[in-house]
Amino acid sequence: MKTPKTTSLPWYRWLNSHHVVRFLETVQDLIVISLCVGLFSFMVLQLREMMLSLLPPLQFQTVTSDILFLLILV
Repeated sequence: MKTPKTTSLPWYRWLNSHHVVRFLETVQDLIVISLCVGLFSFMVLQLREMMLSLLPPLQFQTVTSDILFLLILV
């Protein structure tokens, strides 16, 4: 009587599995998209803050620092 062989993959072969690689790529895409959305929303808030600081009384130091900070974010 033949006994069926159990086919277990070694751990390094399991990491090369197509499903694991695809899952990790999806997680990486979600992280990048969330970082981009967060940075974009933060830049919108900074632009709003900068536009409000342009209203009288005009504060040149605040406006200049906001513009430089936006350039760094970009």
